[in-house]
Amino acid sequence: MLLTSGDWHCDAQKILTEAIFDFVSSKYEQLKAEVIEVNQVDLSEDNAFGFCQFDGEEFLIHIHNDLVPTEYFKTLAHELI
Repeated sequence: MLLTSGDWHCDAQKILTEAIFDFVSSKYEQLKAEVIEVNQVDLSEDNAFGFCQFDGEEFLIHIHNDLVPTEYFKTLAHELI
């Protein structure tokens, strides 16, 4: 299941996010059984485009909210894999 949160600047309609999730989960079937939340947030001070955390129940992917679509695509795909 895909959830979203945060301050969305890139992909505000979440079309790209859902397409990336659908594509990656079609290749990695085990993702379909997981709860994955994508949180767009300002990561300027963390010097990162994105990172993933797991709390034992769900995955939380933080993505920098000021990426251009191509960098957003690459970062989200990387974090999902």
